[in-house]
Amino acid sequence: MPSGPRSIRTCASCDGGASIHRRVQRSKREIRRSAAMRAPAGKAH
Repeated sequence: MPSGPRSIRTCASCDGGASIHRRVQRSKREIRRSAAMRAPAGKAH
């Protein structure tokens, strides 16, 4: 079987990969939210 996007997708669709991906997304969102809370409203940077 040729190793390509299909194999990567299968690995990502497995439970472990999905949980890791979800955790990464949540951490990024939390970091962004905390930064927005810290910064004054209306200023993204």
